[in-house]
Formats: sequence, C-alpha cells, structure tokens
Amino acid sequence: QNTLFLLLHGRNAVFALNAKHMVLMGYSVLPWTGIMILGYCCGTLFQPKYSPVFRRALLLRSGAVLMVFFVVLRFMNGYGNPAPWTTQKNAWYTFLSFINVNKYPPSLLFSCMTLGPALVLLAVAESWQGKAVRTLTTYGNVPLFYFIGHFLLIHLLCVPAFFASGHSFSEAYTASSPFGFRPANFGYPLPVVYAIWLFIVGTMYPLCRWFKHYKNTHRQWWVRYL
Repeated sequence: QNTLFLLLHGRNAVFALNAKHMVLMGYSVLPWTGIMILGYCCGTLFQPKYSPVFRRALLLRSGAVLMVFFVVLRFMNGYGNPAPWTTQKNAWYTFLSFINVNKYPPSLLFSCMTLGPALVLLAVAESWQGKAVRTLTTYGNVPLFYFIGHFLLIHLLCVPAFFASGHSFSEAYTASSPFGFRPANFGYPLPVVYAIWLFIVGTMYPLCRWFKHYKNTHRQWWVRYL
C-alpha cells in the first residue's frame, strides 16, 4: 500500500529493481494529472454554447469558494497540508508561514491557494485587450511547449554557469543532484535569479510565437497537447 501511494503521489521516491538499477519517481503523478484534467474540463466552458456571462459567474464563484475553503481549512491548522503554520516574530512572518504550503507533491491547500485566484483571474481577464495581453496569451497558447522548453534551457545554462563557478566535472553528478551540474552549494543571490528568470521568459517568447503559428497551421494530433 505504501509503495502504491509513493508511485501515485510521491516525489523523488526511489524503488530499487536490483543491485544496479532503480526507478526514480521525479514527479507526483496523481495530483498533477488531476489538476491538468481539471484544466481540460475547464476549457469546455469556453465553447460557444456557454455565454460569457454564465462562464464568468461560474469561474468567479468557483474561485471564491476555493479561496475561502483555503483560508478556513488552513486556519484550522490540521488537515490539508503536511506542515502546520506557526506564529512567528511578527504578523508578516506569521502570514508567510500561513501561506507556506507544500507544492511537491501539491497538497490540497496548495491546490486551493493557487487554483482559486487563477479561476478568478481567468474570469476577469477574458475581456482584457492590448499588446501585453497578446504577449501573455502567446505563452498561454503553448503551455506545455513553454514548460519543456524553459526546463531544457535552464539546465543547459546550468552547465557553463557550473564551470564558471569553479566546479569540476567530477562534481557534476552527485546523489543529491540527479539532473547534473547542480551541487548543493551551487546557486546565486535572489536578484540574479530574477534576472535569469526574465532572460529565460524573454528568450522563450520568439520560440513560443513560432510554435503557436505552427500549432495553428498544422493538424497533427500531438500538436494540440503542446
């Protein structure tokens, strides 16, 4: 039973097949699959048979219910997240503890905290127009393409940054770094991380725009899922 739970819900769970081979569960299959299925189901609301008024009302109500549910359940400080929140040295740090919920694997409270505001934003942003909106929808039209692309780009950039930081190839792969070139003491200050993030997002934009055009002009079955 515990093995089945780890297979479906665990992250970084290791199962030994024999003395030389193992299986690593790098992602939480069950919760993320459920969230993605919910996203596909939510997409049906944007079919012509549903009016914008009905869609907006349903999204607003659903998002508000999830946010209220998050606050109530989190305040009870029991079920819904592995770690409870605690009173800190001031109100701000207590608030940060309150919203510090588990993402890997996603807890019930993490799902409510993120999906609730997302549904509300989806409702109010439907009528937004402008260049910024068109830019953001470029990413939104090819979400899985962006995710895979930015993931690969980040790890490619890790390689020269790894060697530029003075590390040797012998340190590239360790037990705590299965993806390679990311030892425990490797990293940058937060401002540099934000700069790298902006660079990644900007670099991915022309690629996403190209694939969006490809997606709109080709009808292979797999294209729809990227």
